[in-house]
Amino acid sequence: MRLLNKWFTCLQEDNTLSEDDKFSCGVCFVVATITWPLSVPYSYLKLLEGQNTIPQDS
Repeated sequence: MRLLNKWFTCLQEDNTLSEDDKFSCGVCFVVATITWPLSVPYSYLKLLEGQNTIPQDS
């Protein structure tokens, strides 16, 4: 949590980005923070399903 807070603070203090760029980065930050707990388990399940469909040589 400290890392996310530090990253967000650095983003807000950056003088090289326009306000629109900062807003876009903030939106991306929020969306990524919300969706990664959903997408990681889903992709892992898909990976496990893919292992079951690999044909076995006899």
